[in-house]
Amino acid sequence: MSTIKDVARRAGVGVATASRALSGTGSVSGDTAERVRAAAVALDYRPSAIARALSLQRSEAIGLFVPAFDSWFYASIVTHVDQMLRGAGRHMVVTGGGGPGDARQQALDGIDFLLGRDCDGLIVVSHQLRDADLLALRQRQPRLVLVNRRVPRMASHCFVTDHAEGGRLAARVLLSRGHRDIAVLSGPHEAPDNELRMAGFLDELAQHSLAPVLRFEGDFTYSSGAAVAGPLMAMIDRRRPLAQRCSAIFCANDLMALGLSSCLTQAGWQLPDDLSVLGYDDADISPYATPPLTTIHAPIAEAAAAACRHVLDLCAGGVPPATPRRFDCAVVWRESVGTAPHAALGPEPRASTAAAWPGGEPLLRRHPTNQY
Repeated sequence: MSTIKDVARRAGVGVATASRALSGTGSVSGDTAERVRAAAVALDYRPSAIARALSLQRSEAIGLFVPAFDSWFYASIVTHVDQMLRGAGRHMVVTGGGGPGDARQQALDGIDFLLGRDCDGLIVVSHQLRDADLLALRQRQPRLVLVNRRVPRMASHCFVTDHAEGGRLAARVLLSRGHRDIAVLSGPHEAPDNELRMAGFLDELAQHSLAPVLRFEGDFTYSSGAAVAGPLMAMIDRRRPLAQRCSAIFCANDLMALGLSSCLTQAGWQLPDDLSVLGYDDADISPYATPPLTTIHAPIAEAAAAACRHVLDLCAGGVPPATPRRFDCAVVWRESVGTAPHAALGPEPRASTAAAWPGGEPLLRRHPTNQY
């Protein structure tokens, strides 16, 4: 492999002159620059990324931590961050959870790996870490931003979806279509974004003196949605009129909604005639379900892009321009939510509206004990 010394020797100049000619910095005559470039082409010279990093005192890489790679949600973030960084002439070093220890320790180990690679900035997606962990990490790397996580003491570095308003919006979707007896399938309660969307959903129902008639808990996977199908079908008597039984279910993410819908249709249920199914996230596969899934679009791509721009601004120095930190959800109407016989409670929603960050304890807890 050719070195900068080989290029300099072939062009008949010093190493410093060859370096200035190839980097475009410093004073070099046109003829000299042309000889250096021709020598570099002839020798198939490739600049050393390590040498460039040492010279510029930056790696040109941004670190990204996500808990897992086998999830559409996290894969979407990885894809959008990679596209943003490549457009800015930078690259991404990405790591995920795994290995020994619990989920928190895995996240700490993964981020420590990125810090050891001298990344110019870090983008972190994690609910496993405590606020104190993230504050300590920011002391080690000031150019750290969070996606889908809010830490009050570093709010200017947090880029989040307004999941509480997204949950309220989900409730309005079903209420506007005349649904009253509604089931819910939440995600894991240790996930703050799940608690926010479920708290918003339940709060909106409570505004109309309603509450879920059935409650289930999953883990955001297809299989946990499929696992609910049997108990749900056992609790709903399809022989009863739609106005007298559970007519809809809200699932806290699309993957659970799709796993549930698949099992229901395989068992002979007609969606949405027998049951309306509403998802959350707007996963790429949702339009191709049978029937296509009505869902709440959570703008995670927009939040990830804003976080990426912010960390690049921090790397460039100076004060980053003002950018949104919180992003509103919106309804994606498809075919999995039908109309129930009751009167609509409120207009059919078309888009989300900004709302104050909710306080208080999460409202939804454990599995149902009632039969319906």
